[in-house]
Amino acid sequence: MTKAKNANQNIKKIKKSRSLGFDFDFKIQDKKSNRSAPRRVGRSSVYGNQLRLKQIVKFSYGIKESQLRKYYKEASRRSEPTGITLIHLLESRLDNCVYRMGFAATRAQARQMVSHGHVLVNGKKVSIRSYSVNKGDTISIDEKAKKHDRVQSSVELRKDDENFPDWVSVDFDKFEGVLNALPELSALPDEFSKISLVVEWYSK
Repeated sequence: MTKAKNANQNIKKIKKSRSLGFDFDFKIQDKKSNRSAPRRVGRSSVYGNQLRLKQIVKFSYGIKESQLRKYYKEASRRSEPTGITLIHLLESRLDNCVYRMGFAATRAQARQMVSHGHVLVNGKKVSIRSYSVNKGDTISIDEKAKKHDRVQSSVELRKDDENFPDWVSVDFDKFEGVLNALPELSALPDEFSKISLVVEWYSK
């Protein structure tokens, strides 16, 4: 990926973060205005709040509207509360698990790694980004990807991350991790405690 393309993507992320007033996982500083990405969002209508959170969820997990609607329909068919089930379906995506385990610095990078066939689940290559990881599954990185600078850099940073998710266990030396559980809403950004707004949006 070229520096120009990276710069354009960063600008888009800054604009999206500011428009939604949400601090996404990437750490970006707008040098021109010398302000951090998110801005304060004023009071809004119920409709506006539902739309905002839906956009936050889509942008956070890097999915399209059709995909989020599909996940909602699946979550609504299950016996558990729809909101937390929806989050669990998103969190169990393979690309998200690769990101959570620290093998990629961003979900976009994780999606690329999966698509290029660098990720194994229980020893078998899986190239489907939306593949649903089960609790107890082992995720590992192939030998080629282990040598990539971006992968090594991400792993080195995440080794000392105090906010590393406690629902996964990772052997950074082996580039191997296990999904032990799925997160409670309290373990995610505060905005996700309002996931019922997304459920209300789709249940209309």
